[in-house]
Amino acid sequence: MAIHAVPRENRFSIVHVSDLVTALLLAGERVEAVGRTYYVANDRAPSWGELYAEIASAASCVRTLDLQVPLPAIAAAGVAGDLLSAVTGWHTLANRHKTRLARPRWWLCDPERAHVELGWKAAIPLQHGVRETYLWYLASRWMRPRTRGKVSVPSKESQV
Repeated sequence: MAIHAVPRENRFSIVHVSDLVTALLLAGERVEAVGRTYYVANDRAPSWGELYAEIASAASCVRTLDLQVPLPAIAAAGVAGDLLSAVTGWHTLANRHKTRLARPRWWLCDPERAHVELGWKAAIPLQHGVRETYLWYLASRWMRPRTRGKVSVPSKESQV
């Protein structure tokens, strides 16, 4: 089951941590990069629906139900979260600040400057990055596998 708290057609920039580290190292090697701002992201911005599909694939899940939470309901959850926090002192993930993040259709950045000035380009495709992240969560015991049996680690050759 997938419950979308952000409209699934909304798009966002994303980058794998390995690609981010590579960009940081390249920027650290160049004197001309001092004081400059670089955005790093995969060239293609996925939609939330595409990300959910990749996560389901990485976890070998078949989604039988795909629900979109209406934006007014998300806003109401933010208000409820703020009220709960005010009463209990506990901070919740659902608050007005966080639920406002669901409104924009795009959360995008342009990595062109990093391409041109640093010679950086994202190397890890979304599919492999999501799979690797899922396996890391399993290995770190932040999640349990949904299926019995072994989950294979993608080889370097399959990431090309």
